[in-house]
Amino acid sequence: MIDLRPGPDSGVFEVLVSKRVTEPDLERFKRQLERTVADGTDPRVLCCLAEFWGFDSQDLWEDLRHWLRHLRRPVRIALLAERKWIDLVAGSRWESPSPVEMRGFDMEHEAQARRWLGSIPTDESSAARRSGERAGEEVGAA
Repeated sequence: MIDLRPGPDSGVFEVLVSKRVTEPDLERFKRQLERTVADGTDPRVLCCLAEFWGFDSQDLWEDLRHWLRHLRRPVRIALLAERKWIDLVAGSRWESPSPVEMRGFDMEHEAQARRWLGSIPTDESSAARRSGERAGEEVGAA
């Protein structure tokens, strides 16, 4: 499931990903990013993987990677997740050239993730309240 919320700044999305990601979830996310790109804004995404189980199929992950690669504007993604998901995404190489810049943050480092995105936190937009050990690390080859 993907819960999309507008962030406090233009071009910022807060995405809470939980359980399994389905094809309709992914299509809704892609439509929102496409609207932002069409407006001439470089999208920034705070993506929180909370109780995340994975994608319905490996093809959905590959589709997302391929689709992001072909966006016409740079996309910055701060991934708040458990270490295992950060490591898994880091193992997925983004084909060059890629407009995607992604950095992984353990759940307890939400403020650092927001700073990296250039987003201003609000009380109701707090995406993560879990523990972790390391702060922002590059994920994959941008």
